[in-house]
Amino acid sequence: MNSIQRISTLQSLRFVFITLIFMSHIGIGSHHFDFGGDCGVAFFFILSGFVLSLRYSKELSSACFSPREFITKRLRNYYLLHLLTLVGALVIYGLGKRAFCKIICNLLLLQSWIPIPDFFFYGNSVAWFLSTITFLYIIFAFMFKFISVAKPIWLLLILAVYLFVAFLIPKTYAIGLIYIHPISRAFDFGLGIIIWRIYSIYSAFSLRSWQGSMVEFALITLYVLLYLVYPYCPLTYKLSSVFWVPHILLILYFSSQQHFDTPLGKLLRTPFLQYMGNHTLEIFLTHQLCIYVVTRGLVHIGYDDYYVLKLCLSVILTTLAVAVYGKASCQLVRLIKKYCCPVKKINFSTPKCEFFKYVL
Repeated sequence: MNSIQRISTLQSLRFVFITLIFMSHIGIGSHHFDFGGDCGVAFFFILSGFVLSLRYSKELSSACFSPREFITKRLRNYYLLHLLTLVGALVIYGLGKRAFCKIICNLLLLQSWIPIPDFFFYGNSVAWFLSTITFLYIIFAFMFKFISVAKPIWLLLILAVYLFVAFLIPKTYAIGLIYIHPISRAFDFGLGIIIWRIYSIYSAFSLRSWQGSMVEFALITLYVLLYLVYPYCPLTYKLSSVFWVPHILLILYFSSQQHFDTPLGKLLRTPFLQYMGNHTLEIFLTHQLCIYVVTRGLVHIGYDDYYVLKLCLSVILTTLAVAVYGKASCQLVRLIKKYCCPVKKINFSTPKCEFFKYVL
């Protein structure tokens, strides 16, 4: 199995973890599901660091890397949708207080730098992720060069210092300084680069079907146990670092394992999961607005206690929003290429799941 096929299993995992984030925002019945959101967000930051390192390691090593081109490509992936969802959020929620400053922060993708909920959750509240990941893209080349040559003992020491400092942060500021802030999330992103470093040494290994099934069962068991102990973890840890070990093992296994004759491996290679994995960015940026619209509508007609109805309608509305955006963006790209900037013919035969999207 080649590297592209191995990456496709991670592509399917993206849909699994975006589902956890979706469920964390809609809840499970009358219960909150904070575990899903914290687990999913940490996974995407770590995966981004890994996939970017895998994609650009040769260019960075040969000094062929262009930071401006790199950042421009990333912004093209999500900035248009960010603008559309921001406008949608302003229409749905209203402007609120100090709207001008907050809108400017959103437009410049700076909201995650201000550890005040009214700022980093303003507009489309999940867009803070874009603010944080944009900064990580900017420092990616520096982080890669440092982590790829640093001694392991120094990397462990840096992580240990972070864990110590995180433990000292008061709960009042934990969301803004641990969960949201770009500096804190740089450690998750850096872990992805560390995973690449391990992967580059042990890039492929082969397990028999029963051995792979045992490893996958152990990984699932690890996540279940983590879910059980999650409520008892310190807040500053369960927002991110408590998920480091299982995420590292998960990404290393599914990026390195050569044969997937296991039930889980076959499931992750199904076209449906890989197709849905291609659209996690759109799902992420639209789902919260869709859940809010459905919830308000059900409250208005007196059906807000029907959880299954709320869940189904939220999924349907999110799917429609993703489909409409996909169709509209394709038409817009065609118009731009036709009238503004004709480009060379692009070969679309390359699997989209290879390296086309790096954020979600």
